[in-house]
Amino acid sequence: LVVILDSSVSQEYFDWMKTFTRNLADTVSIDDDEFRVGLLIYSTDSNIQFNLKDYQSSGDVHNAVDQVRFRGGVTNTAQAIDTARTQMFRPDQGDRDYARNFILLITGQDKSLSTNDAWRAAERAETDGIQLYVIGLNITDREELDETSSHPLSTYQYLTRSERELAEVPPQIYADLLGMEKNPPPMRPRPVKPDVDIEPYRSTVMTVLYGGSVTIECTVRSGIPVKEVTWYRVQADSRTSVVVDGRKYSGSTVRVPSLTINSANFQDAGTYVCTAENAAGVGSSHNGGVDVTGAIPVVTVPRREYSRDLGTELTLECEVVANPPETIVYWRRKDRGEMVDVDTTSSRYSRVSPSSPSLTVKNLDTSDTGMYQCFADNPVGTGQSQQTSLRVLLPITLPITETTETVATTEKQRKTGYDLVIVLDSSVSQEYFDLMKTFTKHLAYTISIDDQEFRVGLLTYSTDSKVQFNLKDYQSSANVKHAVDKVQKRRGLKNTAQAIDTARTQMFRPDQGDRDYARNFILLITGQDRSLSTNDAWRAAERAETDGIELYVIGFNIKDRGELDEISSHPLNTYQYLISSERELAEGPSHIYAGLLGMPKTPSPMRPRPDIDTVFQRTT
Repeated sequence: LVVILDSSVSQEYFDWMKTFTRNLADTVSIDDDEFRVGLLIYSTDSNIQFNLKDYQSSGDVHNAVDQVRFRGGVTNTAQAIDTARTQMFRPDQGDRDYARNFILLITGQDKSLSTNDAWRAAERAETDGIQLYVIGLNITDREELDETSSHPLSTYQYLTRSERELAEVPPQIYADLLGMEKNPPPMRPRPVKPDVDIEPYRSTVMTVLYGGSVTIECTVRSGIPVKEVTWYRVQADSRTSVVVDGRKYSGSTVRVPSLTINSANFQDAGTYVCTAENAAGVGSSHNGGVDVTGAIPVVTVPRREYSRDLGTELTLECEVVANPPETIVYWRRKDRGEMVDVDTTSSRYSRVSPSSPSLTVKNLDTSDTGMYQCFADNPVGTGQSQQTSLRVLLPITLPITETTETVATTEKQRKTGYDLVIVLDSSVSQEYFDLMKTFTKHLAYTISIDDQEFRVGLLTYSTDSKVQFNLKDYQSSANVKHAVDKVQKRRGLKNTAQAIDTARTQMFRPDQGDRDYARNFILLITGQDRSLSTNDAWRAAERAETDGIELYVIGFNIKDRGELDEISSHPLNTYQYLISSERELAEGPSHIYAGLLGMPKTPSPMRPRPDIDTVFQRTT
């Protein structure tokens, strides 16, 4: 029998324990070697006072107990049990292989430094065949002691309130010990910390739209009651508890352990962990991620200027791309140098809405001339378009004079023009392809198609190329826009060389609408750094330039410009436009239109491209 006295209690309680130990020595049969007794006291550390082999009579044990001194500190029960098990129950310290082994722990504290560690130490003791008696002095919370004791508690636990009650315990313990079976019961597993798990799992991040709500599911499994559930935000090596107020955050209770984030904003994005505490300790989940998506609306006006006759009706077009969706759309116009709201409640204007953002002005008046701008709000913020101008034209009456001269048509008068084949890379994602189509529609409204200054053809490509429409097919911006709407994405690999050659040989032909006096351009739009063969693409670009076709390249989110720099005609600041956002893509048509109009009348001669093998050797 090893008696363990808790020295982290008061001096008074410690004196009670010493009296108890002396009484026990007088009660059990030490003198005939039926019992051997050792003594250990503990607080922060454990200290062996004497071992099982040291004293063979009750009197000697009695006197040795008198010499024990009180040592304050904190209650490290786990270390005390392990010290007794490993250092005192040993043959060289008097442990007998045929004798039953008992620890008699006396404490006046409800909790030790670590309940979980104390329980694990008790499991190790029972695994080694040592049973644990526990005596508690004025204990108010029995939870730790109930699981430190061997079971049944009616045999292995005594709770006392006074020194007198404690003095009555030794005879009861002696009787219990003598009445026990010869073989100890097997080890009884103690409770463990909660098992906590959350969704999303480690490889998944939950995504929530800005302004929306998201719930991170937390599941807690525990063999004993859970005291508290707490959520933390994890940043680098630190954790900050989430303050659950029932409004912004809800849940995080024993009954509802999951965490709900309401009205999510970008500050809510990050890593979260769920913890649950029971008497054995705190269990933690793995980290779970939350990503908040969304941005202010992207608002574009396809045309930068309008002109219409007095008294007619006109629609100022506006397109909005918003995630989360826009909630309000409105227009403003410049009045005396300041932007003011357009009163769309007036009968002269159409009502604008998220589903119909364009503004129709009825019965145009000269006062309607000016700059207009389209705006859209969503939970993230406000997006705005570039300004578009409206000019209301007054009727002009010309005197009638007789003439015999035949007026030539616009087409016959015109001896300059631009034949433009747009080549869209269909090997990109659906999102990028949709952006390219939007760009093409905006370009159709920006350049002058209706007066035949520009003719436009369209080709899409991936592994193979497909002519969508030729230069001769459509003579108005509206018809080009409708044709682009019908174009579908075709998956495959990026065969840029074939696309350039197809445009050169099949589309720039007189029978397909190519005019001998017009400048020829290929406008290649891609979202890929590399094609199937860089060398083949460069050779195709050389063949196009040899035939008088100049190459304009638009690169979307390009990281490696090597291939595109040599496909483009030069200088690059004229023939290349690299963009990294939807807004820059929307502004591209005006940039390109201005660039085309400002080019020299005659194209530059063909510029030989590098040979890919030479480039590779130089790079090596």
